[in-house]
Amino acid sequence: NKGPRPEYRKKNRTMVDAKYFPYVVEGMRRCVHEPGGTASQARIKGVTMCGKTGTVENYYRGVKQPNHSFFCAFAPRENPTIAIMCVVENSGRFGGTYAGPIVSLMIEKYINDTISAKRKALVDRMSKINLIPKKMLDQMRVKDSIQRAKDGIVDVKTIKDTLQSEDNLTEAELKASKVKENKLPVKDTQDRKPINAEMIKPDSLSDELKSKKDSARNNRS
Repeated sequence: NKGPRPEYRKKNRTMVDAKYFPYVVEGMRRCVHEPGGTASQARIKGVTMCGKTGTVENYYRGVKQPNHSFFCAFAPRENPTIAIMCVVENSGRFGGTYAGPIVSLMIEKYINDTISAKRKALVDRMSKINLIPKKMLDQMRVKDSIQRAKDGIVDVKTIKDTLQSEDNLTEAELKASKVKENKLPVKDTQDRKPINAEMIKPDSLSDELKSKKDSARNNRS
């Protein structure tokens, strides 16, 4: 279902008298289709589009920055079905240089459901242009690096948490477990003192008892 969503179908009234609209519309058509129009690159074969370019001056704290490229348009002229406004920030060029072609490609795709083969080069040129100022790009790279580092830390922690089951303890946990086992007595001998490591074998114990019995008999005799 083509067309705007219901919330965008409500007409908004302006304070400008409607009798002036035809003059504005005609001026916007000439901007695109007449020789010398500033939006000549936005022309779409078979579609009468009305548009207006703009070069927006850009200042930051009183310092001049690259201008923004602006373009707004609707099409077709009679019974329009689409209207778009585009601002390409910090482009440093005119509205018809970047914003105009971008809008025209979007309108063509919407109305014709495809981009003509003759304009594929324009699609490639617009999609490959990088107009982000160097300072802004550097800041974005720093933020991206920090975020990637954070994501990496989270991923490693998730993996460790997943692997740390009873059968998959870390080296530190194994050491702590061994120390704990050495310190704590066996459950059924909690009241006893730790047994000497050199335990007496049963055979040696029986020999020792036999020797004591023999000594006692000899003493009696």
